Parts: sequence; C-alpha cells; structure tokens
Amino acid sequence: MNKRRYSNRRRKNILRVFILLMAIIITVVMWRTIKIDVQVGELTLPKILQSEKSFADTSGEWNLILVNRNHYIPDNYQVELTELSNGKKVDSRIFPELQQMFNDARAEGLALFVREGYRTTEEQQKIMDEKINEYEKQGYSAKEAKKRAEKYVAIPDTSEHQLGLSVDINADTDKCSSEKVYQWLGENAYK
Repeated sequence: MNKRRYSNRRRKNILRVFILLMAIIITVVMWRTIKIDVQVGELTLPKILQSEKSFADTSGEWNLILVNRNHYIPDNYQVELTELSNGKKVDSRIFPELQQMFNDARAEGLALFVREGYRTTEEQQKIMDEKINEYEKQGYSAKEAKKRAEKYVAIPDTSEHQLGLSVDINADTDKCSSEKVYQWLGENAYK
C-alpha cells in the first residue's frame, strides 16, 4: 500500500515538474518572439500588438495640438502661412505675438532672428535623411543609423515645425551675444 502511494505521489511530482518546465519554455519562446520595446522613460506595446499610427487631435484649440512620434499630423491639416522678412514662414496665427516679442527684444537692444520656421514633410524628410547619412558615414548600419537619427530628428509628420507653430530663434552674434538673447528669451518668451 505504501509503495503504491509513494509511486502515485512520485508520478504526480514528475508531472508537476514537467508542466512547470513546459510553462517556462513556452514563456521564454513567446518572450523572444514578441520582444518588448523599452525606451528611456516609457514602455511601449510589443510591436506585434501595435496598430496603425494615430493622428493628432486637431478638433480642439489650434495652438494646443500634440504632435510627436505617437501622434502624427493628419494628412488633411492645412496651415495658412505668413512669410517673415528673412524668408522663413510661420502659421499666420502666431505672427502677431512673434512680431511683438521681437519688437520687445529689439527695444532692449537685442538682435535675434528666426533660424527655422515652418517645414514641409519633404523638408523634414530631407533633414532626417541627412542625419541618417551622417551616421552611416560614421560606420553605422542603415538600420542603426535610422534608429539613432530618430532620437534627434523628428520623424516626418511628427514635427511642430510642420504645423508652423514652432520656431528656432538665434542671436545675430554680429550685434549682440547669444547668451543675452537666450537669457532674455528664457525670461520673456512665455509672454
């Protein structure tokens, strides 16, 4: 009787170990297949579960449109542009405040200019391609170069420059120091 009980118990233990090992093997295989993408500061869904790209919500306030690598600019988004004196363009709705900010800076003896304003998808793609080529020249594979470039350059259709709402402002260093301009911008740009 004891022998039979011992034998049954042994079979059950072997079966439990076998089931546990199979569960571990299946988990490891699935984990390697899915490969969860972990990026600095965020956990994304496994690529296998990700759906089509989502688009920025443009139904709310025009100056609060969220665009980034998770929220693309809709294909039908229209921008009315105003051309600046240096040929750069911005969304016409930001022009009055931008002009006022520049007037205020000039009144304090500062010389600044818009280095970058509105960009088309093609212009954004060109910037991306140039960055990818730069990394490839350094010896990175095409895949790694693209991955690195996407850390520093906005993917086309994900840049605020394409909305015309973002500008890069620099100092005219022939007339004043960059430090003074950037300090002034830090203290006054929010106005």
